Amino acid sequence: MLRHRNESADRAIQVSAELQKRFSEGIEFRASYTFSRSEDLFTLGSSIANSNWRFTVLDGTVEHRNLRPSGFDIPHKITASGLFSLPYDVRLSLIYVGQSGHPFTYVSSTDANGDGVGGNDAVYVPRNGADMLFATTADSAGYFARINSEPCLAENRGHILPRNSCRDPWVNFLSARLVKVIPTVGGQSLELSADIFNLLHLVNHDWGQVRTTSGGPGFENENMLRQTSYDLGSQRGRYALNTRLPNRPNQNASRWQIQLGAKYIF
Repeated sequence: MLRHRNESADRAIQVSAELQKRFSEGIEFRASYTFSRSEDLFTLGSSIANSNWRFTVLDGTVEHRNLRPSGFDIPHKITASGLFSLPYDVRLSLIYVGQSGHPFTYVSSTDANGDGVGGNDAVYVPRNGADMLFATTADSAGYFARINSEPCLAENRGHILPRNSCRDPWVNFLSARLVKVIPTVGGQSLELSADIFNLLHLVNHDWGQVRTTSGGPGFENENMLRQTSYDLGSQRGRYALNTRLPNRPNQNASRWQIQLGAKYIF
């Protein structure tokens, strides 16, 4: 399957492939892979127009924004599912979903470009220590350490960071469903079910962990720098480094859940 849309405001492409196989003894398997890319001028991550305006990174000018990856862009997604027959007529289904992390942009929390809006200006990635002024030597050392450790920063030395050029780590989810059908009277039956979401995190706290830098889909800004003063001699601002680490565990998205159900079939 191939979908392509090319408009002035956005652009998207999607390609999918799927395999299915049914084995003997009640075993079924299905796997699919989807490649997709979506770009926009700014991502509508809020129901409030002013929030979309203020918190979407300005890449280009207000009148002519550059087309960049959408805040919901997921380039790679793998889905696999299996259905198995267990003793006592219990059916087990497993569903795995693995996908690329969401994109984000490191920004300055202050109004770096002087347009009257703070928090939507992508950071500048210096080439060397003389290319940017910092509040302290610790801020300078910390920023260059982050540049050296994160490819999206290292690849843009000497440039303002393009919008959504950084990305959270790969995400793994495994869910399970157990179903037992109990015949009753007159062809009727009682179906009992148990659904376990994010089974990996239930088995091991280090598995099924969702790690995000900016908070997840729709939240594409991560404050990295803050202007503390302005140097009149060089006509440049001095910046302090935000010490929050990238790829922080997202507890809400990582939680495992169990859902029990019962259904009577007439």
